[in-house]
This record gives sequence, structure tokens and C-alpha cells, in this order.
Amino acid sequence: DSSACAMAAFTALLCATFAFAKPETKYFDQKIDHFRYDLSTTFKQKYIVDDTFWDTNERNGPLMVYFGNEGEIEDFYDNSGAIFDIAKTFNAMVIFLEHRYYGDS
Repeated sequence: DSSACAMAAFTALLCATFAFAKPETKYFDQKIDHFRYDLSTTFKQKYIVDDTFWDTNERNGPLMVYFGNEGEIEDFYDNSGAIFDIAKTFNAMVIFLEHRYYGDS
């Protein structure tokens, strides 16, 4: 019956959507000027680390860094499928850095 089929499709969609939990968004104190050693001013750099495909036992896989564009880093995390395909192939950890002047950074 069509309602049972629709319910099965909906359940499969929910399972696929929540198969991987989104990693926590974090912040660290980033230097504003890396060339002036007499200044110690910082800003809160927002980042996301996704180690879904990284070999956590060996801790020797490659790191892939995605440098943020003009927007919040979560939007790029949610819409950057190709980097995850590559990360899966190479057992890589993916780090997303938010651009200093966009989003919360």
C-alpha cells in the first residue's frame, strides 16, 4: 500500500540524514597579526573538526583544511560534499575554518 511505502521512504530518509552527527563548532584565540611580535591581540576563530573518516587508532591520516568563504562556516560544512568524498577516500580529517570577517569570527 502507498502509505506504508511512503512511511518506509520517510524512515530511510531520516536514517540517512542523521547517520552522521554534525561535529561541535568550537573557537580558539587566533592572533590578529602574525607578523608583528609586539602585538598580542586576538580574535575568536570559529572552526569545525570532522574526523568521521580519520583513522583515530593510528592518528596518522592526512588533514584537509577548508578555508571559509563569505558566510558562516556551518553553511559551507553542510554544502561541501566533495571534500567529504575525498576525505573518505584518503581517511582524512577535515577542518573547516571560518573567515575572520564573516559569521561569528
